[in-house]
Amino acid sequence: MLTLSSSEQEENDNKQLEEPIQIHASYDNVNVTWKNGSGQAQNIDNLLLKVDIDSLTSKAIFRVICRLWLKGKGKNRTQLKGIHGRAGDKQPVYLFLHPESLRIITLEDEHDGQSLHFCMDHDGSRLVIPNDCIMECKNSMHARFLSMRALANTDGFTIHFKDADTSKSTRDHLFQIASIFSASNTKRPETDHRRIDLQSLYSGIGGHVFDASTTLAGGNNDGDQALPKDTSAPPPIDYEPTRESKPLRKRKRERERERESSDADYDRPPMHHSKGLIEHLLDMENRLRNDMKVMTESSEKRLRNGMKDMIESSENRLRNNVKNMIESTENRLRSHVKDVVEATESRLKEELNDMLDSRADDIDRRIDGSMDDLRTECIGTIESEFRYLKYGIEEVTNGLDEAEEKTKGVLSLLDEAGDGIERRVGRYLNSIRLQVSVEDE
Repeated sequence: MLTLSSSEQEENDNKQLEEPIQIHASYDNVNVTWKNGSGQAQNIDNLLLKVDIDSLTSKAIFRVICRLWLKGKGKNRTQLKGIHGRAGDKQPVYLFLHPESLRIITLEDEHDGQSLHFCMDHDGSRLVIPNDCIMECKNSMHARFLSMRALANTDGFTIHFKDADTSKSTRDHLFQIASIFSASNTKRPETDHRRIDLQSLYSGIGGHVFDASTTLAGGNNDGDQALPKDTSAPPPIDYEPTRESKPLRKRKRERERERESSDADYDRPPMHHSKGLIEHLLDMENRLRNDMKVMTESSEKRLRNGMKDMIESSENRLRNNVKNMIESTENRLRSHVKDVVEATESRLKEELNDMLDSRADDIDRRIDGSMDDLRTECIGTIESEFRYLKYGIEEVTNGLDEAEEKTKGVLSLLDEAGDGIERRVGRYLNSIRLQVSVEDE
C-alpha cells in the first residue's frame, strides 16, 4: 500500500490540486473485488471503468460497466435489438458512482499492479439498465448480473489495474483521483449530470435505475436467486419510425407489388415473407450502423490518442524551444548588459579623470594667482613699513643729535656752574679762615 505521512500527503495533494485536472479516460478489463455481508471475498472481472473529472468546472462521475445479454420487449424490441445488431446481443449495464457519496478513494500498490479502493456511503451507487427489457436465461449472465447487483449494495470495493495494462498516464490519473478524493481534500467535485442523462442512453431508448436492494422476480433473497426474465420498469417510450426506415417501407411496398404480380408460388403469404425480409434488412442495416459506429469510435479513439501524443510532443518540444530561447536571450542580455556596464564604467572613469585634471589645473592657477596677489601685497606692506621704520630711525637719529647738543649745553652749564660754585666756596672758605684767624688773635 502506498503510505505517506499526513504532512507529506497533504502537501502532495495540495500541489496536485493547485493545477487544473481533466481526466476523461476508459480502463478496460479491470477486476473488482469486495466482501459480502458474511465477510466472504467476491469478485467480478472484465469490467469497463469510465472516469470523467474536470476540476475547472468541479464536475465528476464514475461509471462501472458490465455487458449482459438483454432483449427488448414491446415497442422497444426493435430499437434495443438495433443498438448492437441482433436480438440478445450484449448491452451495457451501468453502475454510476456519484462523487457526493464517495468518502475516500485510496491508491494502493500491489505485486502485479495498482488498485483504487472506494469507500462510499450506503446506497451511494445506482444500477442502470435499459427501459422495458428482459434478460436472457444464461447462467453466466445470472452470475454477472447478481455480482453487479451485489456490487451496487456494498459500501466498499477495490478496482484492480494490472501493470501490463497500466501506462504512465494511467498511473498519473490514478494518483490524481486519489488526491482529489483524499481525506484531507475538502474541495470535492459535484456530479456531472450531463453525462448521466438516463434518457440519452441506449441510442435513445433510455434507461432506468434498477432497485438492487429488492427481491428479484422469481427468486428469493439469497445471493443465488435466479436472474429475472422481466424486470420492472417505467412505461416504455413510444416508438416513432426514424427517417432511415422510410426508404425500407417504400422498398417493401415495391416488393409487395412485384410479389403480387409474380406467378411464383411461396410457402407463406407475401405479407409475412415481406415482413421477415424487412426485419432482416433492418437487422443488416442496424449491424452496418453498429459496425460503422464501432469503426468511428475506434478511429476517433485512435485519432484522439494520436492527437494527444502529438499535442504532448509538440508541447514538450515547444517548452524546450521556449526554454532554450529564454536561456539564449538571457545569456545574450547578460553579455550585452555586462558590455554596456563596462563601457559606461570606463567612460565615467575617463570623464572623472578629465574633470579631476581640469579641476587640478584650475586650482593650480587659482593658487598661483593668489600667491602672486599675496606676494604683491606683502611687498607693498613691507615697503610701506620699511619707509615708516626709516622715517622713525631718522627721527630718532635727529632726536639723539639734539639730545647730544643739549647734553653738551648742560655739561657746559654744569662746568660753568661748577666753576662759580668753586669760586664761591673758595671765597666762603677764605672768609671763614679770616674769621678764625681774627678770633685767634
